[in-house]
Amino acid sequence: MDIPKQDVADLENAPWPQQGTLLQVRTGSVGILGEEKSGISKLERKGPVFVGKTGLDSDEHVYHDHGGIDRAVHQYDPDHYSAWREQDPPHPELFQMGAFGENFCATNMTEANVCIGDIFRVGEDVLLQVSEPRNPCYKLNIRFEWPKALNRIQRAGKVGWNYRVLQTGLVCQGDSITLVERPHPRWSVMNVQRVIQAKSVPLHLLNECANLEILTAKF
Repeated sequence: MDIPKQDVADLENAPWPQQGTLLQVRTGSVGILGEEKSGISKLERKGPVFVGKTGLDSDEHVYHDHGGIDRAVHQYDPDHYSAWREQDPPHPELFQMGAFGENFCATNMTEANVCIGDIFRVGEDVLLQVSEPRNPCYKLNIRFEWPKALNRIQRAGKVGWNYRVLQTGLVCQGDSITLVERPHPRWSVMNVQRVIQAKSVPLHLLNECANLEILTAKF
């Protein structure tokens, strides 16, 4: 289902997500995707993984648009994969958990109930802050061997989101992930996408979105 294309007059507060569980923690090295370098292929990590200011230990990125302080950790809703397989892509078997290059796969969290600026505690020590919706690139078309992939993903708003790391520490599969602070309850990841893609948006909403001090500056 696509993001509604009608005019955006206002935004409702996002629901508070229930405590989630990390189903997978994933990291990877830069490899070759098609004929280009990419860090999208990541492997599941079973033991504890250190999360530093620029991301998970042993996780590599190619471009400045992936990784760094404001894009240290990427999360994607694993429930989306079954919906993508129902879109009749040429290779539905490629839509499996981890295929979007995410670091975290967790329960109870999606673009509709995760907001820009949300602070989550993962396990006992790690604090993460949602910095932006993921801005997917054309390499998803290569990854899924489907020329329509990127367009479909952007239209649906099922892009996932990135975090900056406020407090470093160890995370592990099975850890809890809990929302502890929400400064911008109207600005869910999905609502940011709605404002970006809407035909018409009131000026006050455009200004409010543009002036979110927590949103990554170059998003």
